[in-house]
Amino acid sequence: MKLKRKLATIALTGGLALTGMAATAPSASAAEKCDSNQVCLYRATGFVRMGLETTDKNGCFDLYSLGFSQGVKSYINNLPVKVDIYHWNGNTHVYDGTIRPGGSSSNTGIRVFGTNGMACTGSAG
Repeated sequence: MKLKRKLATIALTGGLALTGMAATAPSASAAEKCDSNQVCLYRATGFVRMGLETTDKNGCFDLYSLGFSQGVKSYINNLPVKVDIYHWNGNTHVYDGTIRPGGSSSNTGIRVFGTNGMACTGSAG
């Protein structure tokens, strides 16, 4: 009887230890930091795979050359100016929307948001 009780206690303690270890394991992909004076555009949801980080308050950036073939999937705008996003439709750039100053999204949920397009800060767009 004592042996069964000891085995049960060991099994329970071991199970709790394993459960605690699993709960504290680090995530596979941590969010990438965006500084307070930057706009950051990411190629994946959850602020992962940063493709653009800039402090430029009045410029345009070619998202195609930065690898945004699947569009902007998440963003953080820590600039005091807006960011206009455009996708390329094969003939011209088409306006997708504006990221307001202080705006952020961990998942844009829009398939063409900036796909192979442009991002313009301030009044550059």
